[in-house]
Amino acid sequence: WYTALPYIITIVVLAGVVGRSIPPAADGVAYEKEARA
Repeated sequence: WYTALPYIITIVVLAGVVGRSIPPAADGVAYEKEARA
C-alpha cells in the first residue's frame, strides 16, 4: 500500500492546514473590504 501513501499524507496535511489556518484568517479581518470603501 506504499503507492497510496503520498495521497494519504497529502490528505492528512491538507486537512490539518485547512482546519488550523482558515478560522484565524476568517476572523473578520480579511473580509472587511466593504468597511474600507
